[in-house]
Amino acid sequence: MERVCYTARNTFIEYQSASCLIEQKNQKQLSQYSHRELWYPKDKKEEKSPLVILLHGSSHPHSKSMFERRDFWLEQGYAVMLLNSFNNHRVMDYCFGTILFCTAYQNDSLDLMDLQSPTELKLLSVDAFKQIHNEVLGAIASAHYLLPATRAADLYIALDHASKLDRIDPENIHLIGYSHGGSAILDALALAQLGEIPPPMTQTSKTPLSGVRSASVYYPNCTPGTYIYQYQSTPKNIPVFMALARDDEFANPRYCERAANAINFYSITDTSPISSSPLVTQKYYPGEHAFDMQEYLDAYNSSVADQVKKDTLNFVSYYTATSTQSKNDD
Repeated sequence: MERVCYTARNTFIEYQSASCLIEQKNQKQLSQYSHRELWYPKDKKEEKSPLVILLHGSSHPHSKSMFERRDFWLEQGYAVMLLNSFNNHRVMDYCFGTILFCTAYQNDSLDLMDLQSPTELKLLSVDAFKQIHNEVLGAIASAHYLLPATRAADLYIALDHASKLDRIDPENIHLIGYSHGGSAILDALALAQLGEIPPPMTQTSKTPLSGVRSASVYYPNCTPGTYIYQYQSTPKNIPVFMALARDDEFANPRYCERAANAINFYSITDTSPISSSPLVTQKYYPGEHAFDMQEYLDAYNSSVADQVKKDTLNFVSYYTATSTQSKNDD
């Protein structure tokens, strides 16, 4: 935590509240701040399934696009976990943290200050509830709350949970993140390689990314203030696919390109199956941020969306096959 806090102070001063004023919690407490929804492919009831964990961006975790992504991977024979980091516990944390951020409740007949638990948020009017959630999402998108390194704790907890499930192959897990979710994955990889614990956690397992065979990230933010840019390092046994938007207006893809090139240059990838390709594979796609999400009509491009989906499937399938084959060979 000290490293990313130091970076925030010396690069983007507005990041300080998001990176330095973080209350550490134990794993039981932190598990309440995210929600894990799990689906299994219909035709694999009697066998263990490889798992795809989807991390949404700084938009609603139950968007049409997220469910379409879920359905796509289920059709490919993967179990799918949707990791929701924006539940009511997080809203309460945002509103009642070190600094009181929420303002939407002030226009509601019920004062938010009267609420005692996340479940009581439902007592607010529908409009106030939506406004508060929009405030939280806006704070996340602008890096004033829940930086990717902080959200990495949600992922570590999800991986620990998934490894204990009877119908999941614990050695065949694949991470796919979009925008802020992609940044969270990259920082989780960097943290693991550095041997550091995500800021809000007090401890992790010795191998927090055990079983992860690949990571795919769509239009992530790799700017200074993130671990991935600051340390440009990821585990050498987890290949990464970066789908970058050429005209990204929110997250300059050149920072990710710079980090990826440095990782590839300094990584010695002499262990099969990674040795035949760079540790981080980058591909630019025409269009703006969120080019594969129909919710953003100005950016959405159906043909590009289809192509990135195929490219990700090829990438994940390759490492699914090799990891399964390696296990069988053993």
